[in-house]
Amino acid sequence: MLFITSAATSNELKIPNLGESSTSLFSADVEHELGRTWLRMFRSQVPTIDDPLLQDYLENLIYKLVTHSQLDDRRIEVVIVDNPTINAFAVPGGIIGIHNGLLLYAQTEDELATVLAHEIAHLSQRHFSRRVEYQQNQQPIYLASMLAGLVLLATTGSGAGMAAISAAQAAAQDSALRYSRSNESEADRVGMQTMVEAGMDPHA
Repeated sequence: MLFITSAATSNELKIPNLGESSTSLFSADVEHELGRTWLRMFRSQVPTIDDPLLQDYLENLIYKLVTHSQLDDRRIEVVIVDNPTINAFAVPGGIIGIHNGLLLYAQTEDELATVLAHEIAHLSQRHFSRRVEYQQNQQPIYLASMLAGLVLLATTGSGAGMAAISAAQAAAQDSALRYSRSNESEADRVGMQTMVEAGMDPHA
Protein backbone atom coordinates (compact mmCIF):
# COMPACT_ATOMS: atom_id res chain seq x y z
CA MET A 1 0.00 0.00 0.00
CA LEU A 2 1.02 3.57 -0.59
CA PHE A 3 0.84 6.26 2.08
CA ILE A 4 1.02 9.84 0.81
CA THR A 5 0.37 12.96 2.84
CA SER A 6 -2.40 15.14 1.45
CA ALA A 7 -0.52 18.26 2.56
CA ALA A 8 1.93 18.11 -0.36
CA THR A 9 2.10 21.24 -2.48
CA SER A 10 2.70 21.56 -6.20
CA ASN A 11 6.27 22.69 -5.47
CA GLU A 12 6.90 19.52 -3.49
CA LEU A 13 5.90 17.49 -6.54
CA LYS A 14 8.99 18.74 -8.38
CA ILE A 15 11.43 17.18 -5.94
CA PRO A 16 14.57 15.99 -7.77
CA ASN A 17 15.49 12.33 -7.94
CA LEU A 18 17.61 10.68 -5.27
CA GLY A 19 20.40 10.24 -7.78
CA GLU A 20 21.14 9.47 -11.36
CA SER A 21 19.63 6.29 -12.68
CA SER A 22 22.28 3.62 -12.93
CA THR A 23 23.60 2.85 -16.39
CA SER A 24 26.87 1.19 -15.44
CA LEU A 25 25.48 -2.21 -14.50
CA PHE A 26 22.41 -2.95 -16.60
CA SER A 27 21.28 -1.31 -19.81
CA ALA A 28 17.57 -0.97 -20.54
CA ASP A 29 17.82 -3.87 -22.98
CA VAL A 30 19.51 -6.09 -20.40
CA GLU A 31 16.84 -5.22 -17.84
CA HIS A 32 14.18 -6.02 -20.44
CA GLU A 33 15.64 -9.48 -21.05
CA LEU A 34 16.02 -10.12 -17.32
CA GLY A 35 12.40 -9.13 -16.79
CA ARG A 36 11.06 -11.41 -19.51
CA THR A 37 13.13 -14.34 -18.20
CA TRP A 38 11.81 -13.71 -14.70
CA LEU A 39 8.22 -13.46 -15.99
CA ARG A 40 8.41 -16.84 -17.72
CA MET A 41 9.59 -18.44 -14.48
CA PHE A 42 6.97 -16.57 -12.47
CA ARG A 43 4.08 -17.65 -14.69
CA SER A 44 5.19 -21.28 -14.49
CA GLN A 45 5.07 -21.22 -10.69
CA VAL A 46 2.38 -18.73 -9.66
CA PRO A 47 -1.33 -18.74 -10.61
CA THR A 48 -2.27 -15.81 -12.81
CA ILE A 49 -5.55 -14.55 -14.23
CA ASP A 50 -6.23 -14.59 -17.96
CA ASP A 51 -9.04 -12.07 -18.41
CA PRO A 52 -8.72 -10.14 -21.70
CA LEU A 53 -11.13 -7.37 -20.67
CA LEU A 54 -9.41 -6.80 -17.32
CA GLN A 55 -6.00 -7.04 -18.95
CA ASP A 56 -6.98 -4.44 -21.54
CA TYR A 57 -8.34 -2.08 -18.88
CA LEU A 58 -5.19 -2.29 -16.76
CA GLU A 59 -2.87 -1.90 -19.74
CA ASN A 60 -4.74 1.23 -20.86
CA LEU A 61 -4.62 2.70 -17.36
CA ILE A 62 -0.92 1.95 -17.00
CA TYR A 63 -0.18 3.34 -20.48
CA LYS A 64 -1.95 6.57 -19.50
CA LEU A 65 0.28 6.86 -16.46
CA VAL A 66 3.44 5.84 -18.29
CA THR A 67 2.99 8.55 -20.94
CA HIS A 68 3.10 11.13 -18.13
CA SER A 69 5.95 9.48 -16.24
CA GLN A 70 9.74 9.69 -16.38
CA LEU A 71 9.98 6.17 -17.78
CA ASP A 72 12.05 6.10 -20.97
CA ASP A 73 11.72 2.42 -21.87
CA ARG A 74 7.98 1.93 -22.24
CA ARG A 75 7.94 -1.76 -23.10
CA ILE A 76 5.50 -2.65 -20.33
CA GLU A 77 4.03 -6.06 -19.61
CA VAL A 78 1.22 -6.49 -17.08
CA VAL A 79 0.60 -9.69 -15.15
CA ILE A 80 -2.52 -10.20 -13.00
CA VAL A 81 -1.78 -12.47 -10.07
CA ASP A 82 -4.49 -14.68 -8.61
CA ASN A 83 -3.85 -13.66 -5.02
CA PRO A 84 -6.34 -12.07 -2.58
CA THR A 85 -3.72 -9.90 -0.88
CA ILE A 86 -3.57 -6.16 -1.53
CA ASN A 87 -0.35 -5.85 -3.46
CA ALA A 88 1.35 -4.70 -6.65
CA PHE A 89 4.98 -4.91 -7.68
CA ALA A 90 7.44 -3.87 -10.35
CA VAL A 91 10.20 -6.02 -11.81
CA PRO A 92 13.11 -4.64 -13.88
CA GLY A 93 12.40 -4.63 -17.58
CA GLY A 94 8.90 -3.17 -17.44
CA ILE A 95 7.03 -5.92 -15.59
CA ILE A 96 4.14 -4.71 -13.44
CA GLY A 97 2.30 -7.27 -11.35
CA ILE A 98 -1.09 -6.67 -9.79
CA HIS A 99 -2.77 -8.96 -7.27
CA ASN A 100 -6.50 -9.31 -7.84
CA GLY A 101 -6.93 -8.51 -4.14
CA LEU A 102 -5.85 -4.95 -4.92
CA LEU A 103 -8.43 -4.73 -7.70
CA LEU A 104 -11.16 -5.81 -5.30
CA TYR A 105 -9.98 -3.42 -2.58
CA ALA A 106 -9.51 -0.25 -4.63
CA GLN A 107 -12.71 1.79 -4.51
CA THR A 108 -11.86 4.22 -7.31
CA GLU A 109 -9.71 4.22 -10.42
CA ASP A 110 -7.58 7.00 -8.94
CA GLU A 111 -6.91 4.88 -5.86
CA LEU A 112 -5.71 2.02 -8.04
CA ALA A 113 -3.72 4.39 -10.25
CA THR A 114 -1.90 5.79 -7.21
CA VAL A 115 -0.47 2.36 -6.45
CA LEU A 116 0.39 1.73 -10.10
CA ALA A 117 2.11 5.11 -10.43
CA HIS A 118 4.27 4.19 -7.44
CA GLU A 119 5.35 0.98 -9.15
CA ILE A 120 6.02 2.78 -12.43
CA ALA A 121 8.27 5.16 -10.48
CA HIS A 122 10.35 2.21 -9.29
CA LEU A 123 10.94 1.40 -12.95
CA SER A 124 11.58 4.95 -14.14
CA GLN A 125 14.10 5.58 -11.35
CA ARG A 126 15.76 2.21 -12.09
CA HIS A 127 15.80 1.22 -8.45
CA PHE A 128 16.89 -2.33 -9.21
CA SER A 129 20.11 -1.30 -10.97
CA ARG A 130 20.79 1.43 -8.45
CA ARG A 131 20.31 -1.00 -5.58
CA VAL A 132 22.74 -3.51 -7.09
CA GLU A 133 25.25 -0.72 -7.67
CA TYR A 134 24.78 0.52 -4.11
CA GLN A 135 25.35 -2.96 -2.69
CA GLN A 136 28.52 -3.35 -4.73
CA ASN A 137 29.80 0.01 -3.51
CA GLN A 138 29.04 -0.90 0.10
CA GLN A 139 30.65 -4.34 -0.06
CA PRO A 140 34.27 -3.17 0.46
CA ILE A 141 33.23 -1.18 3.54
CA TYR A 142 31.37 -4.16 4.96
CA LEU A 143 34.25 -6.55 4.24
CA ALA A 144 36.76 -4.17 5.84
CA SER A 145 34.67 -4.02 9.01
CA MET A 146 34.28 -7.79 9.06
CA LEU A 147 38.03 -8.32 8.59
CA ALA A 148 38.79 -5.89 11.40
CA GLY A 149 36.47 -7.88 13.65
CA LEU A 150 38.12 -11.14 12.64
CA VAL A 151 41.59 -9.73 13.35
CA LEU A 152 40.43 -8.54 16.75
CA LEU A 153 38.89 -11.92 17.46
CA ALA A 154 42.09 -13.73 16.45
CA THR A 155 44.44 -11.48 18.40
CA THR A 156 42.48 -11.01 21.63
CA GLY A 157 40.40 -14.17 21.79
CA SER A 158 37.75 -12.11 23.54
CA GLY A 159 34.17 -11.14 22.83
CA ALA A 160 35.32 -7.84 21.36
CA GLY A 161 35.96 -9.44 17.99
CA MET A 162 32.53 -11.05 17.85
CA ALA A 163 31.00 -7.74 18.90
CA ALA A 164 32.80 -5.98 16.05
CA ILE A 165 31.61 -8.60 13.56
CA SER A 166 28.03 -8.30 14.83
CA ALA A 167 28.26 -4.51 14.63
CA ALA A 168 29.44 -4.72 11.02
CA GLN A 169 26.55 -7.01 10.11
CA ALA A 170 24.04 -4.75 11.88
CA ALA A 171 25.44 -1.66 10.16
CA ALA A 172 25.15 -3.33 6.76
CA GLN A 173 21.54 -4.32 7.44
CA ASP A 174 20.69 -0.83 8.70
CA SER A 175 22.29 0.77 5.65
CA ALA A 176 20.34 -1.50 3.29
CA LEU A 177 17.09 -0.75 5.12
CA ARG A 178 17.64 3.00 4.98
CA TYR A 179 18.44 2.80 1.27
CA SER A 180 15.29 0.76 0.64
CA ARG A 181 13.21 3.33 2.51
CA SER A 182 14.77 6.10 0.43
CA ASN A 183 13.74 4.28 -2.73
CA GLU A 184 10.19 3.91 -1.46
CA SER A 185 10.01 7.60 -0.57
CA GLU A 186 11.32 8.53 -3.99
CA ALA A 187 8.75 6.25 -5.65
CA ASP A 188 6.03 7.97 -3.62
CA ARG A 189 7.15 11.43 -4.75
CA VAL A 190 7.71 10.55 -8.39
CA GLY A 191 4.48 8.54 -8.50
CA MET A 192 2.55 11.48 -7.10
CA GLN A 193 4.00 13.73 -9.77
CA THR A 194 2.96 11.22 -12.45
CA MET A 195 -0.61 11.23 -11.11
CA VAL A 196 -0.77 15.02 -11.26
CA GLU A 197 0.65 15.12 -14.79
CA ALA A 198 -1.93 12.51 -15.85
CA GLY A 199 -4.76 14.64 -14.45
CA MET A 200 -5.62 12.16 -11.71
CA ASP A 201 -6.04 12.60 -7.96
CA PRO A 202 -2.82 11.63 -6.14
CA HIS A 203 -4.58 11.76 -2.79
CA ALA A 204 -7.16 9.09 -3.61
